[in-house]
Amino acid sequence: AVGEAFGFLYLTYGLPNVVRDEKAIAGVSSSQMFTELFNKQHIVDAIGSAFKKRPGNDRIKLLALLLCHALVMAPMMGEQAVIFLFAKYKFNWDAGAFAAFMTYRMISGFLG
Repeated sequence: AVGEAFGFLYLTYGLPNVVRDEKAIAGVSSSQMFTELFNKQHIVDAIGSAFKKRPGNDRIKLLALLLCHALVMAPMMGEQAVIFLFAKYKFNWDAGAFAAFMTYRMISGFLG
């Protein structure tokens, strides 16, 4: 919780505001922005950056970190579905009540 509080303060006060360059986006249409946002090359570059050569064994460390993240997050995401089904049948909650519960759970976890 303390780390999250420091992160929030850093985001609020530590990061400089970025000034938008209106000239750079003046001639770009919404469809061009959408196409650029979902460009397949960005996905290829992102995946390739994990496998590029790095000094020492940093590539292995990065891949191990990504694997650990996937192994931790997959059960957590599956748990959300099980908790929803449990709350739906045990307490007769709908999606709105479950969303309120999860919001309360997240805020109480943030506060510690």
